[in-house]
Amino acid sequence: MKTKTILPLLTLIAVLLASALPATAYDLSAQYHKLDEVLEHSAQYISAHERRLSREKARLRAARAPRQQLNLCYQIYKDYTAFQTDSAITYLSHCIALSKALGNTAFAQSCLALKATQFSIAGYYPEALTTLGQVNRRELDPTGWQNYYYALNHVYGEMGSYTSDKQLNKDYFRKADAYRDSIFMVFPASGETALRKREEQCSSHKDFARALRYNDLRLKLAPAGSHTFAIVAYFRYVELSGMGREEEALYWLTESALADIHNAVTDQASLWILAHMLDKAGDIDRSHRYIDHAWQFADLFGARTRSWQISPILRNIDTNFQKKEAENNRQLVLLAVLATLLSVVLFISLAYLMRQRQRLAEANRQLDESSRVKEAYIGRFLTTCSLYIDKLDKLRLSVNKLVKNRQFDKVLELTRTAGMKSKDMEALYEHFDEVFLNLFPSFIEQINALLRPDAQFVLSNPKRLTTPLRVFALIRLGMDDSTRIAECLHYSVNTIYNYRAKVRNGALGKRDEFEQKVKMIGTT
Repeated sequence: MKTKTILPLLTLIAVLLASALPATAYDLSAQYHKLDEVLEHSAQYISAHERRLSREKARLRAARAPRQQLNLCYQIYKDYTAFQTDSAITYLSHCIALSKALGNTAFAQSCLALKATQFSIAGYYPEALTTLGQVNRRELDPTGWQNYYYALNHVYGEMGSYTSDKQLNKDYFRKADAYRDSIFMVFPASGETALRKREEQCSSHKDFARALRYNDLRLKLAPAGSHTFAIVAYFRYVELSGMGREEEALYWLTESALADIHNAVTDQASLWILAHMLDKAGDIDRSHRYIDHAWQFADLFGARTRSWQISPILRNIDTNFQKKEAENNRQLVLLAVLATLLSVVLFISLAYLMRQRQRLAEANRQLDESSRVKEAYIGRFLTTCSLYIDKLDKLRLSVNKLVKNRQFDKVLELTRTAGMKSKDMEALYEHFDEVFLNLFPSFIEQINALLRPDAQFVLSNPKRLTTPLRVFALIRLGMDDSTRIAECLHYSVNTIYNYRAKVRNGALGKRDEFEQKVKMIGTT
């Protein structure tokens, strides 16, 4: 009887103890892998957003009623807010003009306040203050007052963050705090804006535990995966990091970055901060990829403040990346020595194969097209290896001579010349073009036959392929993966994806069948 009583009691105690343990199951490796995959398709999200904007602009051009034009302009402004700041400002200007023409002065004044906020986001602080000075406060409705106080809080907060003058810093933040108090008076206390400002206030005073409680409330209001969710997740990272919960903080930072990319948001703080954190953790390759994407996004967004924020991180990551590349190059020299030895073995093997080839001449005539391609590429590969070995040996002799003469500055100049890679790549492209066109002499004509007349390739030099043609040449040779193609041609994955999409869009038949038809070029 005692046993029956004790066992349930022990089970209950074990459950209570387990539930009291802190949750630490944050698989950051899985998060980074997920982010890597999403970034590979970021161009698709950007393109989808651009298509949406194009449709809205088409409806705007077709609209005749001023009120409909105003509604469409305002929607386009909202879609540009986190995508391209200059365009957002442009469409707000249209909204102001249309509102005045309709006699809706309250909405015009509200849009002026929104325009000031957008100027502030872009880093145009004098323009933001000038715009706020143009607001006629007597004509503001409740929404207008909300936008007005929000703009004042934002612009003075930004100016306080970026000024180097201590007195101005205090003055700007004092004004920002005053207008934040005004925000609490005009916004609903339980709404997103008021909760965000409460959270910011607590966080600025290092009261991260209280800030996190406000964040919990905001997280319940934000739809999962939305742009608002991305902002809330970023603030959650800030507070958890301030509390020393780094693993959990990085999880929420990646969640923020994922939501930003899915929503085609180009104003991304999460991604470049994550790149900075990964750089400090020693994950150089991933941090370099992330900061490169973040820089491209910031360039598309067009806010100069983002460039100021990203540039120091970009320089530091690039420096670390170059150091790693230098180490890789040193290893490459060692591998080249091994390649020299292996080349001797390879040449001996080739001689043996050539003798066997003579004995099997009759059988070789029956080989299919794929065998012919492989034979040609083996010969070219050996030639390329030989040339590369000779080039490395010449480089070794030059460096050896300069070192003996203690001309270390010339050694540095010789080894950091960026033009060497460009010349080598150009030679590689020329070599590839020659081999490929010899193997598939009618490739250009046959691929043009698959395209509409306005999408066909016209070459100034019939012996050289363009980059899109090289992409599809590699596809013809069986290389489907955009990542592998990007590595072969030394372009970004996004660039390869865009080339493939652009050419497929010009297909005569179904786009999904175009690449399969390309793979059949030259087959019997």
